[in-house]
Amino acid sequence: MQAILTGVLLALSLKVCGIAPLNLRIVGGEDAEAGTWPWQVSLHRNNFPFCGGSLITKDLILTAAHCFQGPGDLRVNLLVYLGRDTQQNSNPNEVSRTVSRIIVHPDYNDSPNNNDVCLLQLNMAVDFTDFITPVCLASSASSFPAGTQTWVTGWGTRLQEVQVPVVSNMRCSEQSSRSEVGLQDEGPCTIDVVDTTSLTHHNFLEHYAYRRPVILTGTTDNTKFRFLCSKTNLLGLFGDRRIRLSTANTHSYRKVDVSFQEYVDYLLKPQSADVLGSDTLYFFGDNNLTEWSPLLDHYQPPPFRLPGTSTAFSFGLAGPGTGVPFHWHGPGFSEVLYGRKRWFLYPPDQKPHFHPNRTTLSWLEETFPLLPPEEAPLQCTLRPGEVLFFPDRWWHATLNLDTSVFISTFLG
Repeated sequence: MQAILTGVLLALSLKVCGIAPLNLRIVGGEDAEAGTWPWQVSLHRNNFPFCGGSLITKDLILTAAHCFQGPGDLRVNLLVYLGRDTQQNSNPNEVSRTVSRIIVHPDYNDSPNNNDVCLLQLNMAVDFTDFITPVCLASSASSFPAGTQTWVTGWGTRLQEVQVPVVSNMRCSEQSSRSEVGLQDEGPCTIDVVDTTSLTHHNFLEHYAYRRPVILTGTTDNTKFRFLCSKTNLLGLFGDRRIRLSTANTHSYRKVDVSFQEYVDYLLKPQSADVLGSDTLYFFGDNNLTEWSPLLDHYQPPPFRLPGTSTAFSFGLAGPGTGVPFHWHGPGFSEVLYGRKRWFLYPPDQKPHFHPNRTTLSWLEETFPLLPPEEAPLQCTLRPGEVLFFPDRWWHATLNLDTSVFISTFLG
């Protein structure tokens, strides 16, 4: 990886890289004008966008390693779009390429995403235009002190731009330690993880449906649904819609109605361990299925069912540190679209020790470390692309390690 990037730096000419001839942006705007960021690319799998990247030479894209984790040949059905302005309308200045090689940083660590770097080698070089130009890479001697103003770009329906200051490592660490205590620790996974392609419906019913939880991988392709669940798309579709929030305690008695925009702007924030679950408002379930059908109709649920049951969806969005303390209900599946969700589960006859109005985060910090081994729950952290099945009446608590978008399929 280092040798490749060194070659890239030598190959790039300062007369070519980092020049955006059409950058006439209006400072403070959100939509970027066409050609403003000519190195920005959009990565698509099965015709739906899932990540972005930057052109750094005629045939190399710099992107994130977390975008290319998973089994199989990740080049299949992968397209790179360059010179693109919008994800919905025509793009007269764009070209597309397939990928011949994916190079993930050898020291990539998915928690907490150290060395989150990946290179994509295009199957064919591109010609530089006003709308397709490589970005300059910083040298090893570059310095960007705290407060330096930088531009961040990324995809919504159109390419988005925002200017933000660099935050020092010290301040970032302080914020992390104050607001995300325990959230970096995913814990062990003590639940079976099974590839759906190797699990028949008969074996699912025999070994898991009525016996114990299981995490399924490779269930369905929800690339399109995940794209629709991006912040930009959700606010565009549902920002002015009223949603019903529940308190994040065991019984969720209190309900509050707000607009989805208000929830995202003012209530979607990290949870402190000393705040009661009964004082925390949480968006999960209570979905108006008619209003939310433009989104939920695109969800592909897991392929397994229990005899005599029908399905009902519950969609949610919550900040880091939030979650629901121990409770139980009927069987179902849970999937994370964005973020990570840590699960703790006990069988029906093993009621856990917990306070119904305290949060899962406080339980994790105060009670969990004192549990003897024989009272430890089953646990695992769910990531995008994984689906948890929980059987009927199993006690479970959840903890969102990141801002998370998630959906459950209840079987009743």
